[in-house]
Amino acid sequence: MRRSELSFIRTIGKQVALRVSSLVAKNELFERMGDRPVQPPLEPDAWTLGKASVSAEPEGSDGAGGPVHVQLMTAAPIKKALSKGPMVVNHWATWCESCQAETSALKLLAARTSVPLVGVSWDVFEGGTPEAALEAVEAFAASEGKHWDQLVVKGGPAHFFKSLSIDFKQIPQTWLIDSEGVIVSRIEGPIAPADLDALIEKVNAL
Repeated sequence: MRRSELSFIRTIGKQVALRVSSLVAKNELFERMGDRPVQPPLEPDAWTLGKASVSAEPEGSDGAGGPVHVQLMTAAPIKKALSKGPMVVNHWATWCESCQAETSALKLLAARTSVPLVGVSWDVFEGGTPEAALEAVEAFAASEGKHWDQLVVKGGPAHFFKSLSIDFKQIPQTWLIDSEGVIVSRIEGPIAPADLDALIEKVNAL
């Protein structure tokens, strides 16, 4: 490979890296050091939103079991879907390490409550296509046993945050929504195992 070709490839690589860094910084998708103390890691029947499904995890594992329904949605349909409570809404992405850390807690929450759990994936905010985000969420949900419905955001973060009145622009975050569609509690950051029992009681009271 000639030097001119190598130089061109390096230039393109730098431009891509700068673009991704700019997008992440602009929308504050990751926590900054010191934002929060370090926290330890951690089927609904009423929802059938998606058309894409993957096989259930084996019996005996944690989680609710059953097929996973995954669907691309723009901000307006997501806002409408989340108004039909009661439910628990977990905002996450496959590229978010803190989100992966709380998967066990979410599976226990789904298994020990009767309130639907719904995931809202921010995967597309990293700069990929909606189709790639859909495939990533589908594969991750299958491999990690996240057997609850997943809504994958289709569109840019700015419009999504404005439409859903989101001020905390980081993941993970979890909302408790009552029967009137009102967000009655927000958990900003991963769910701590020590808080799980109290959270389950609160969810069951929705």
